[in-house]
Amino acid sequence: HLLCLLCFQSCSSSYSSFPGTGFGPDAPAVGLEAVWASLEPIVRSARDNSNTELEVRFGMVAPGNYDSENFPSGVPRDSFLGVLGRLQESARSGVLQDLTGSSQGEEYRDLHYTSGARVSMQQGRQHSILYKSLVDRVDMLATSPGSGRTCKLRFSSKTEARAVGAEGLGYLVGARHKRRWSFAYRMWRFDLSEVRGVQCARPEEVDGALARVLPEFEIELEFLSGTASTDGRPLPASYIAHSMLVKAQDVACMLLGPDAGRPVLIPWSPRRPAPPSP
Repeated sequence: HLLCLLCFQSCSSSYSSFPGTGFGPDAPAVGLEAVWASLEPIVRSARDNSNTELEVRFGMVAPGNYDSENFPSGVPRDSFLGVLGRLQESARSGVLQDLTGSSQGEEYRDLHYTSGARVSMQQGRQHSILYKSLVDRVDMLATSPGSGRTCKLRFSSKTEARAVGAEGLGYLVGARHKRRWSFAYRMWRFDLSEVRGVQCARPEEVDGALARVLPEFEIELEFLSGTASTDGRPLPASYIAHSMLVKAQDVACMLLGPDAGRPVLIPWSPRRPAPPSP
């Protein structure tokens, strides 16, 4: 399973986390010492609570804009397609599991309401109603001497509560339409989405509003909590944190370009308590 060679060939394979390279999850992390411990509380919460989501979002930073308080709205289209192509190649080789089943991706629509609820639709049918609340987050910068680009990473933990009925949703405030490709590798899922989002208060106007906006391109890495156990015992939080950090490095390496070496992750802002809403 040489995932680093099939998919992450622009990164230095000497520091890969994947089997067959000699650097597995027990190997020392590279450039991660300053941030490893700060992620363990987030990881432990997600590991121990089935209703907690653990994910990493990626965003490319415009030159000279490193200190912006706003997280970048996705990545450039060419970077997105480059990552997607590598993951698809790795899936064809049998290293990754392709969860999509179509080269065209799968389409979803999320409707957002004043109550904080998100109603997700797939193929025109209601898929779920979720209420999400941010627990904590850690932001980092990924840099590499071989690249002129900078990537921001947002590690976050959120609770998810599913609703059975549609009562109490409130008023519609916006919609997001997503075309998504998903891949799995052990306890991680890679989600790549082409997204169109609008603010809209009238359901009958959503289609027209979405048709008028340009897409953004999002990449996320999500923890698959049901897979993180050995012989029925949960894996150590430090093990999961290490694995997450190195997988995040792999994605950041692809985003930083073909000349990038293994990127170093640098804390961008201190850990902070969660705000009242995500």
